[in-house]
Amino acid sequence: MDRSHFLVFRPRPRKREAPGNRGGPVALAGLSLVVALLAAACASSGTTTTGAAPTTRPAAPATSAPSGGTAASATSAPSGAAAGGATVTMTDQLKFEPATLTISKGTKVTWRNTGQVAHTVTDDPSKAADKSHAALPSGAQPWDSGMINAGQEYSRTFDVPGTYKYFCIPHEAAGMVGTIIVQ
Repeated sequence: MDRSHFLVFRPRPRKREAPGNRGGPVALAGLSLVVALLAAACASSGTTTTGAAPTTRPAAPATSAPSGGTAASATSAPSGAAAGGATVTMTDQLKFEPATLTISKGTKVTWRNTGQVAHTVTDDPSKAADKSHAALPSGAQPWDSGMINAGQEYSRTFDVPGTYKYFCIPHEAAGMVGTIIVQ
């Protein structure tokens, strides 16, 4: 990973403060800005590739009933993708990030809703308003995550090689579409 774009944060020496005063809202705003800058610097755009073999993590309780596919669950625990897996974030800007992801067969992909707006992860041509937004390789089954609320995630393992084009049902018209290429 190219780390040349990371910012280094060095806090300034603190002024002498009254007892119990730790900076309050100003310090919190500064910390929020640093976190936002680091998140932006670490976020990828465009195409991401991952090829490591997936490992599993303990299953979390399902909060919705996804349809179709294998190894899928929607959870409310905001934890990272399993080692060797890949993560796609769903944002309030109505985007999947990264929009295109290239993975190896057998990789687990986790979609995480990092915003406040509910989304779906759907690859079912019968549910697409624009049929070009949904594509499945031969032998793959359609899937629909159901609504994924803020802080929830949905995962599925891709065992059939080929190109998958998927979309968010409520935001398809706004261009919330993504592509996964399984090699």
